[in-house]
Amino acid sequence: MTSKFQIQDLVEQSQTRTIHRVRESDGTVLRLTRLLLDEGDREQLRRSQRLRQALDELKALRHPSLVKVLDCGLDEKGIPWVMSRWEKGEL
Repeated sequence: MTSKFQIQDLVEQSQTRTIHRVRESDGTVLRLTRLLLDEGDREQLRRSQRLRQALDELKALRHPSLVKVLDCGLDEKGIPWVMSRWEKGEL
């Protein structure tokens, strides 16, 4: 993730994910979803040759029923994350 985002608050946490409300440098409110994987799974993702392709495909998805993925990747600890627009309603 780049430093142009500021995490505002933790909105939801479960055993498999966290959802944060994030503010972009221009004030836009975004949603950051982080997938909580164990260290072994994170290490496999770091080494995956298909990971970059899969992330690019995720960002390219377009459908009226899907929220657009603005960015995604692995953080410094290997935790997968997805950034999307903040949509009001159910998480």
